[in-house]
Amino acid sequence: MTATAILAAWHPRTHVYAWLVGYLILFFLLLLIRSGGIVFAGVVKVFFPEEGYGWIVMDGGTEVFVHFSGIKGTGFRYLIPGQRVQFDISSTHKGDHRSPLAVNVEVLEE
Repeated sequence: MTATAILAAWHPRTHVYAWLVGYLILFFLLLLIRSGGIVFAGVVKVFFPEEGYGWIVMDGGTEVFVHFSGIKGTGFRYLIPGQRVQFDISSTHKGDHRSPLAVNVEVLEE
């Protein structure tokens, strides 16, 4: 690559294109996550059947809130601590911040 080609590549508008490409990559990554293209796994830390909620510890160590409405199945849905599960991530609004919420939770066969 010649010096002229390098200088031509670093045009003042080039940084705008790099910024745009970065945002497009982020957009498609978020779209992939929301479409169910990425599935997460973890272990149930605690679940309170009478209240209908609990927490799952993801394989990376992050805790995720789970509500009974996010568990796949019919009837009385609950989880047992120590169960291995897979799930999608959504978000829930608590005050002014968002926290991760496990949805489409399925118990994995052991």
